[in-house]
Amino acid sequence: MRLHKLDNGKFWMVALVVLGHVLERRMHDFAIARSLYQAIYLVHVPVLVTLSGMTFRSNETEELLRKGLKSLGVPLVLFTMLYELPHVVILGSLSKYSRKFSPYWLLWFLVSLLCWRLMANHVSRLKWPLPYTIVVFIMLAVGAGGVDSIGYPFSLSRTIVFFPFFLLGMELQKRNVLHLRMPAFYRWSAGLIVLSMLIISYRYPSLVSLNILYGVKSYAAQGLSLGAGGLTRALWYIYAVLLVLSVLTLLPTNASRWTKLGAQSMSIYLLHGYGVKFLEYANILDVLSPRLSGSTFVAFALIYTALLVFLTTREPVEQGFQKVISIISSILPESGK
Repeated sequence: MRLHKLDNGKFWMVALVVLGHVLERRMHDFAIARSLYQAIYLVHVPVLVTLSGMTFRSNETEELLRKGLKSLGVPLVLFTMLYELPHVVILGSLSKYSRKFSPYWLLWFLVSLLCWRLMANHVSRLKWPLPYTIVVFIMLAVGAGGVDSIGYPFSLSRTIVFFPFFLLGMELQKRNVLHLRMPAFYRWSAGLIVLSMLIISYRYPSLVSLNILYGVKSYAAQGLSLGAGGLTRALWYIYAVLLVLSVLTLLPTNASRWTKLGAQSMSIYLLHGYGVKFLEYANILDVLSPRLSGSTFVAFALIYTALLVFLTTREPVEQGFQKVISIISSILPESGK
């Protein structure tokens, strides 16, 4: 039986992914768009990774683990080709991602998720308590920012930086956090913490470093010393954990029209990029932006996000998506045989 709160969280966070990608196209032109974009990036990836950790089962058999990894590997390879194809046809070259040996744009999450599952399978066998492991990996991630060679390639930096949130999800699942009904005091406190995120992004945007939120560049590449970069990343972890716990506290527990869409979050995530790339390849925003104010651009982004979510969750699209993945998976040989 699926947990409504989990699916609600997956839907809203993936919807924020779509909105963030639309806003990103013109966030440097409008201050309000940048503020909203920063607020989104403060919360959506940490929460998504935490929710992914909550669905991981440390007692999975080798067969189930292989099937789970296959369910990520197939769409990763397929959509790498499908996203590269229009880039080659329209622009005449491979994307910057392939040239840097990096996952194509939004596909980094699949690469990292595959790695997190493999890593978590080994971490779960350790004898020490999981909270200690989380602290150790936070320390490793803080230190990794001082290594210039850890960056975009192979999604290595993001895998290291966000892995503590995957472990956090595993720990919260063990404690049945999503099943708990929090007292009003905790819900009000969670609301204030989320509100602080919006205030910081709008009133004090200079406090938010997008490079720290992306988790892809070394401190030196950001123009930071090891001490300043390490302190900034450590403080971000503290605030991000508070945001994650707050969002989980505030998520609705009842089923709604959005809950079912949460179960389709993978198709939304993988397919919405074509709608975003359409804006880019067709130069639509180049034409529209001079005619828009900041608030009207945000309104456009919200409407376009709703349209993309609507289109990518239609039954024929979802069934077609699952069918293609299923056919390709069935063709591939089973590992270990």
